[in-house]
Amino acid sequence: MRSGLPTAIVLTLVLGSLSSCGGDDDAGSDAGAPFDAGTDASGAGTDAGRDAGDDAGHDAGDDSGTDAGHDAGTDAGWDAGPDYDGGEDAGLIRGCPSYPDPVATVGEDIGGHTFLTWASPMFFEIYCNRCHSETLVTPEARMYAPAGLDFDVWTSVRREIPRIRFDVGVSNFMPTSAPLPTCAERYELLRWIDSGAPL
Repeated sequence: MRSGLPTAIVLTLVLGSLSSCGGDDDAGSDAGAPFDAGTDASGAGTDAGRDAGDDAGHDAGDDSGTDAGHDAGTDAGWDAGPDYDGGEDAGLIRGCPSYPDPVATVGEDIGGHTFLTWASPMFFEIYCNRCHSETLVTPEARMYAPAGLDFDVWTSVRREIPRIRFDVGVSNFMPTSAPLPTCAERYELLRWIDSGAPL
């Protein structure tokens, strides 16, 4: 009989502790709910303050200054080019529109531009031949431009027309250093190329 008494006491203690543990968990959960609500409310206030402050500052500062300057400067430069369509709708790469599709048709009148009268003296000579010239024989003098890509030689230009078009008017990768052509000058070179690159 004495051995059964401790068992009853043990069972009572175990059952009591289990129910009190459950009670503590529920109490903790209930206590946690208002805490979570407070955190969420605080977070909402912080986010609202951030949205009201930072976004307002961003809109007042960056948009009015940078975008206005962009619209006044760059867009004006784009519009300066003859028949310069596309603008921002064409997508900007390195600050200029990218034109993967032709911007002129073969044989189209492009204002009399030829290799000899415009492309060579007004584009290649100014922007390309400091690296791509047959007069430059060492890699250092060519700024490591590949040998044979000489844009002061008509046959080389003619052979490399697809590469030139991509580098100047699609990726806008070339030239890699100043002086750089304007967006309108890049577009004019594409018109010359797409019209058939007349000599």
